[in-house]
Amino acid sequence: MAHRTLSDGAGRAWEVWDTVPTGPRHMVHPEFADGWLTFQATDGAEKRRLAPIPVGWAGAPDAELAALLARARPVRGPSAPPPR
Repeated sequence: MAHRTLSDGAGRAWEVWDTVPTGPRHMVHPEFADGWLTFQATDGAEKRRLAPIPVGWAGAPDAELAALLARARPVRGPSAPPPR
């Protein structure tokens, strides 16, 4: 699992990692069956997801990663800490 950090245009810090489900596919919404990028603000106040996982995201320039963040959809509910 790759893990990156970035700052958005407002200077907010984010962590991003790829998430790939390991359980049965029927337990995950079809949109997320092949995995997604998880973006979480380092202050824990916001979390977003983007599916499918873009090819080459882990080596993408920060500006491209910020564009992916802008496309990601907010996640409702409490945020969990990023994996370490």
